Amino acid sequence: MDEFSFIRNYLAPLAGSGSFSLGDDIALLDNKHDYGFSTDTMVENVHFLPNIKPKSLALRLISTATSDLIAKALTPKFYSLNLTLGKKYDKAWLAEFASGLKEAQQYYNMSLLGGDTTANANDIVLSATVFGVIKEKVILRSGAFIGDDIWVTRNIGDSFLGLEIAKKNLIVKSDYLLKKYLEPLCLNNLQDLLLKHATAALDISDGLIQDLKHLCNSSNCGANIEYNAIPLSKIAKEILNNYPKYKEKIINSGDDYEVLFTANHAAKEDILLFSKKNQIKITHIGKIIKDKDINLFDENNSLINITNTGFKHFALS
Repeated sequence: MDEFSFIRNYLAPLAGSGSFSLGDDIALLDNKHDYGFSTDTMVENVHFLPNIKPKSLALRLISTATSDLIAKALTPKFYSLNLTLGKKYDKAWLAEFASGLKEAQQYYNMSLLGGDTTANANDIVLSATVFGVIKEKVILRSGAFIGDDIWVTRNIGDSFLGLEIAKKNLIVKSDYLLKKYLEPLCLNNLQDLLLKHATAALDISDGLIQDLKHLCNSSNCGANIEYNAIPLSKIAKEILNNYPKYKEKIINSGDDYEVLFTANHAAKEDILLFSKKNQIKITHIGKIIKDKDINLFDENNSLINITNTGFKHFALS
């Protein structure tokens, strides 16, 4: 049983009003629908490496939890923490972790509400819940229409390459790629664009193809994607030229925390104008189709076989 079967079969029947039957990345907090929230958990040796600096860990935790809200066009406002600290923490570790929290909340312009702390003799387990203000509406996964354009912000795959460098699987010197993995910072100025044009949206945390599949499943549709249109950084392109084995992994390994959204084709010029005006890279990568498959095409319009579709949170037999 995978994560989504567990949620659908066991947890969704317990969900109440505002939960979207646990079928999206956020939930609404009150009957007025003024606030929504999202939560995220990170486990040492699963979601982060054991030698990560406490400051980077704090930035990473807050960004992963905030990313879902931003993709839904909410504005982050408050957060709470549940911390199970491992065997390595001390006063200096705590001070540096708090410094990272301060930097993160200043970047996202939000403040800490509270939470809970405990410790054990093993690995660190951290959870953050972020509460955001709903300006007009929430952009769900389920609103894509046949013929919509598919867009993605900034670049795909830099975080995965940073992880490969951190794990010494890839011998390349790049502080940029390492920072993209260790300290991801989400775009925090997309709300107006999403509210104006997005028909469906979500963040890319589990991999481009897998998260696109989530969107398409919720919207009862499929997608055609052009591989060469997927935005890559200059250094990522250089690495792919030298290490072709990463060509599939780079788009399927998650941790990008970019926004994937769909919009009517008539919005294309306005989206490109917003991109240029705000100096935010936003790239058109494909189309929503009626057929429920996710099709990835190369430069010759030949179908690319996808063997790995993204990060799996857990799987039970």
